[in-house]
Amino acid sequence: MIKKINADFYRYTNGSKNPVKVLLQMFHNPGMLFSVLYRIERHFLYESISSMKIFGWILYPLYFFFTYYVLSYHIEPAVNMGKGLFIHNMDIVITDDVKIGKNFSIMGQTTIGTNFDTKGKIIIGDNVSVGAGAKIIASRDLRIADSVTIGANAVVVKSILKKNSVWGGFPVSL
Repeated sequence: MIKKINADFYRYTNGSKNPVKVLLQMFHNPGMLFSVLYRIERHFLYESISSMKIFGWILYPLYFFFTYYVLSYHIEPAVNMGKGLFIHNMDIVITDDVKIGKNFSIMGQTTIGTNFDTKGKIIIGDNVSVGAGAKIIASRDLRIADSVTIGANAVVVKSILKKNSVWGGFPVSL
């Protein structure tokens, strides 16, 4: 958990270890505060011993209330995100059954999840960036390759398997 939080802080502060810059960034970008809360809650619920999981379930209502109503993020602790997370702005929704690699960047007003009728899994590779307003909606299993950039307001409904590519539009295209 600590290694992941440190990797997240590194992305938010561009590697600065200056405590003043870290605090200023935390107030400037609520995503940094969310990252810390998410990492702690996920650790208690999914990565710790059984007695700590009970503590995680006790803390969950506070986590949900603060992250949803105050910070305006709805990212369940069940979402498995690698280290180096960078969240910018607010109004981000990521549902269960999503696995995200390391160095993931996401902008505000973005949704990643499955549609209401089916249950699919979404796997997002390493070094992926998702632009503001983008929607990634899976009706079945959906995969996004490493080093993919998804443009602002793009709608992704099918897998993107081409590494090091940029996608945009509705539905996504080169």
